[in-house]
Amino acid sequence: MKKGRKSDKKFIVSACCVLTLSAFVNCYTIGTAHANAHTNDNASYELDTYTVKASRYKETSTDTLSDLSVNNKYVVTKEDIERKQARTVAQALNGIPGLMVTQLAGGHERFDMRGQGATAASNVIVLYNGIPLNSIDMAGVNTRQIAVEQIERIEVIPGGGMVMYGDGAIGGIINIITSLPKDKEYFGNIDTGRSSWDGKYVNGTVGGKVNENFVIQGSYSNWQNDGYRMHSAQDNSQNSFNGRYFLKNGYIDARYSHSDNSFENPGMSDPNTLAKYGPKYGYEYFWDNYRYETDNFQLAYNSQLSDKLGLLVYGGHSKGDMKYVSADPWGMGSSVYLTDREQDYIKTQLKYNYGNENYFVFGHDYGNGEVDSSSSKAERKNNAFYIMNKHNVGKFQLIEGYRHEKFDVSARSKYSSKDYNFNTNSVEFSALYPYSVKGNVYFNFSQGTRIPNVDELNLWSGDLEAQKTRNFEIGVREQFGITTANLSTFISNTENEIVYYPDPRKTYFSGKNMNFDGDIKRTGVTLALDHQFDKWSLHENISYVNPKITSGAYEGNRFPGVSKLISNVGFSYSFTNKLTLNGDWYYYDGRLAEDDFKNKYYTIKNKYKVFDSYSLFNVNLDYKVDDNLNIYMGMRNATNRQYATVITSSIAIYPENGREVYAGMKYKF
Repeated sequence: MKKGRKSDKKFIVSACCVLTLSAFVNCYTIGTAHANAHTNDNASYELDTYTVKASRYKETSTDTLSDLSVNNKYVVTKEDIERKQARTVAQALNGIPGLMVTQLAGGHERFDMRGQGATAASNVIVLYNGIPLNSIDMAGVNTRQIAVEQIERIEVIPGGGMVMYGDGAIGGIINIITSLPKDKEYFGNIDTGRSSWDGKYVNGTVGGKVNENFVIQGSYSNWQNDGYRMHSAQDNSQNSFNGRYFLKNGYIDARYSHSDNSFENPGMSDPNTLAKYGPKYGYEYFWDNYRYETDNFQLAYNSQLSDKLGLLVYGGHSKGDMKYVSADPWGMGSSVYLTDREQDYIKTQLKYNYGNENYFVFGHDYGNGEVDSSSSKAERKNNAFYIMNKHNVGKFQLIEGYRHEKFDVSARSKYSSKDYNFNTNSVEFSALYPYSVKGNVYFNFSQGTRIPNVDELNLWSGDLEAQKTRNFEIGVREQFGITTANLSTFISNTENEIVYYPDPRKTYFSGKNMNFDGDIKRTGVTLALDHQFDKWSLHENISYVNPKITSGAYEGNRFPGVSKLISNVGFSYSFTNKLTLNGDWYYYDGRLAEDDFKNKYYTIKNKYKVFDSYSLFNVNLDYKVDDNLNIYMGMRNATNRQYATVITSSIAIYPENGREVYAGMKYKF
């Protein structure tokens, strides 16, 4: 950000108040109370966890803020990531019930939960150790700055986090959590291999104790290939360093990471080109080059101030630079576009225990982001205060929450120059009843909002309102014998949904953003099953969502860009205690083009088969040579299925990768 950016006075005042209060309480302990049943070995402040043990996602206890929820909650563990042999966060998240991961031309990923469609990048919050990675514009989330080797787990809460995280959590939250082992003198690993399209990768991590209270860790990773399509090469590198100092009743944690991602984009295709040249084709003289560089700093302070009071403060600063070079096929020279992004975020939270597993949470969030590009400049500040109460009434576990958030946005472009102010409110009520030792039922109501991102504001048309969504969810969880089951159903009603309308002249990538003319009702159900046998395990999940337009000009139509049915079946079979076979089958139902609100292209132009459903199969084999060394091989999209995840109403298509074969080795110590 520019040096002249002013500090937010309200943020400074609130931060000083909280820190003063914590210092006072640290000197004057509030009586004697029961020890927090969910504190870690260092008695630090942690939020309770009620993690769903459903599918292959394991129950866990964490200090993350995402855990104040009874919603469906899926946890991808380090073991799950290794079983999939995932090299990216996106690969690790494939198969989460109701989640669809898409990516355009090697760029940032888009995570769609519960049928958000084209604007999923602004309706789902992705967190890195509790700190949002979402940009204030439409750039999406760069999860490639995170080394998968350092990930301890990834928590996914569909429809959760509206009070705790606020704007943009309408579809849910994804929290990527890294950790440092305290009980090892030294540790590390190296993973290297080769893959299709002249691909190569290497990942390494090393760390250890400096003394009994201080642990450090560093990592480096690089993976690159020439790409499945013409002119789609990519080169991704990441390095990071972090350390944690353990206090008597908590810890201080600091992290830094740098990533450098370069890739080529051969552009969109169309059905005629696909039929004539195949999915690998790219224009010979026309493709784009992108380069993203990102620096990310994080700092956290966690302390149990007394038996009743805990403090958690963490924040982050990120800076990203993007260079985009668009080649010119007509010989008039390339165009160069530069975009700088910078964001600050801090969350301050006090937790007060007032009874057996009963507590209040008082919190304040502050964010400040800037985007400065060749054609526009924008800044957004937000301040939020929230309170949550978790308490027990008999066997019932109840949670209530309220959040108020204020936004000040300045958007400047060649089309407009405006300032905006928004005030939003979010509420939540949840109830959980354990009817047996292994089973429970739960209910959740939540209401949240989303304001337009700065790119949407720069191309806005009509009246301007914040998007508002009300979620109702009922679920049951049960374990019987070797099977764990999780069944949930939800209804989500949205007013003033923020959408992109294409230009009626069919001009590609021209149009306006606006509040949708009509309400949208998303109704869905999810079933997840997990079976554990002696030598093998089996998991299945199926999610259905029906996104219906219930009023306005398109009443009765299906909301576009959403697969109604998503399913995953996976297995793991151990031939011996050294040799294991793993596989995953994924199914995605056909969908409408992302901006086809009239629902006309599905019936008129489906002869091109671009809207069809598709299935993918991944398989890998892992051999454990000894306690330290593993060798492996596998295939992604083993059947070489041709498919696309990004489709517009002009039938512009971006073909996804075909079959990828890889092999490598991993050494741990």
